[in-house]
Amino acid sequence: MVVMTYAVRARVGAVLMCLAVMAGSGEADAKPSTTRSVAKLQKEIKTLRGQLAVVQRQLAAVAAVTQPAGAKGATGVAGATGATGAAGPAGPQGERGDKGDPAATSAATNLAAYARLDAEQTFTAAQRVSNTFAISPFGATSPSPSTGGALNLDNTNATGAGAVIYSNAGAEAAGRLLNVRVENPAFPTAAAQFASAGAGNGVEVVSTSTGTSSNAFSVVSSNPNDTAVGIRGAETGRGTVKITHLGTGNDANASAISLLLGGSGTAAQGLYLDAPGAGTTGRLLNLRNGGVPQITASADGVLYARGGLAVGNSQAASAITGAVVRKVEIFDAAGRSLGFVPVYAGMG
Repeated sequence: MVVMTYAVRARVGAVLMCLAVMAGSGEADAKPSTTRSVAKLQKEIKTLRGQLAVVQRQLAAVAAVTQPAGAKGATGVAGATGATGAAGPAGPQGERGDKGDPAATSAATNLAAYARLDAEQTFTAAQRVSNTFAISPFGATSPSPSTGGALNLDNTNATGAGAVIYSNAGAEAAGRLLNVRVENPAFPTAAAQFASAGAGNGVEVVSTSTGTSSNAFSVVSSNPNDTAVGIRGAETGRGTVKITHLGTGNDANASAISLLLGGSGTAAQGLYLDAPGAGTTGRLLNLRNGGVPQITASADGVLYARGGLAVGNSQAASAITGAVVRKVEIFDAAGRSLGFVPVYAGMG
């Protein structure tokens, strides 16, 4: 026996009364009209009956919770299956429902996808892309070198490499591993920048190639209005540019610096040195061999050659035929004057 409290019975009665009124109203109005068809009313009544059945099941569940369950009765014998009745006549076709909004479904799907993208994702396995993985941002992105960019990789909380591009491809490789290209001439900033405050080198280029046309670092510029390579330093005991050639004993034709002035009709200078403003008090030229200065040029322009001076325009002479017209002062390695060399107006 199911016993319900007064409050529960009151709620159940109210629900049943509402459903009964709705069902009765549906049956009373079940007259064909221009606005409501019989099929539509029958469909509504069927829906109400289904809702009534759901409420009855819920009431049974409430009663089961409020009262202890009775003893389980014996299982009855299953009756024989009755014969299938003949199909009834087809009812009138109901009115066609409103067409759904495909954009709403698509938007809901997109929102769900965006929610997954917005949430923090943790990948524990390598991700493979069968074709090109492209990022095409719209609008303004931050120019910050630490938090900006269309693609930002913050490696602060990791101890390994931030980004690694690796390839073990052979001669079949057709593209570079990294391309940075600016197409628009009006682009105002650097195409790439490397800024480092660490103890290691800012940029390292290491090449183990043995090819005769494989430079470790190659710079090609077609800009006639500015320098191809600009280097600026603030050293106190080192060279702004230091080039070290490691000899092998079979490098007689090698050089630490190789200069070539090409181009038809070129008038470029081979070496150019300038100390503008107040100038420098250091040597303008200091060539050493074995740690010993061999050729130097002081800040005042005094040239010193440890092994002597050699000329290629000397001629045979036997007598002085003219007076002394000039004198050339000669200095030692410390810059002290050794005397003068006379210059004669004529010599036979």
